[in-house]
Amino acid sequence: MLAVLSQKVTDIDGEVALLSELKELVLNFIRQIESADFQNENDIKLLYEKARDIKQQITNVGYNGNASPVNRLLEVTGKLDKTPDLRVIRFPRMKMISSGPLTDMETFDEFDNWWSAVDTKNYITPRDFLYFDGELNCMIWLFAPPENFENTSKYLSVDFPGGLYAVCSAKDGDGVDMDRVKTAMRKWIRDSGCFEEANAANDVCKRYELGHVCTPKIFKEKMGYHLMDLFIPIVVT
Repeated sequence: MLAVLSQKVTDIDGEVALLSELKELVLNFIRQIESADFQNENDIKLLYEKARDIKQQITNVGYNGNASPVNRLLEVTGKLDKTPDLRVIRFPRMKMISSGPLTDMETFDEFDNWWSAVDTKNYITPRDFLYFDGELNCMIWLFAPPENFENTSKYLSVDFPGGLYAVCSAKDGDGVDMDRVKTAMRKWIRDSGCFEEANAANDVCKRYELGHVCTPKIFKEKMGYHLMDLFIPIVVT
């Protein structure tokens, strides 16, 4: 226990040092910008020339004889990037309703309107998932209906294999944030020592990465964006 706690203290000291360095780098950038004399903010040419001069000064100044402050800022920020909160869940095998290929907004909205009208009071959430089918080259939407649901629609019932998934949240529609979160998730899976990403060689079922918008409309209204849970199928090693 002492060894673990000592290592934690060392890790904290490292983060404190990086944060202090990051703070000083940012303050230096602020001082350089404040020292610029912008007499006329409407003069686009002047603003452009000033910005170009500042950029050149920052780029030319070495940091510890090696990297420029810009590169060092990126390096320190990268080290401080935390692994997003990740959880592991297990889905049971179940019947789901598939939208089939979503080829345009009309088919997308049609399925959305259909499953949104199903009475799901006192029912589990999440209950709908999107995934990309590489073979069909299109998105497909799955809906997990309530127990004893009678499917009288044109949409087909499919077998969902369930299984273990690693789950994290990212900003819906923000490709940069989704890529960042997925990269961190895959690193966590690789480094876990007890899980690995599911593939044709280690998993009996073909499972896809799933997405589920996990925030209500009021969240989007207040925050300006939705959060999407990203599900990566995994197996125990």
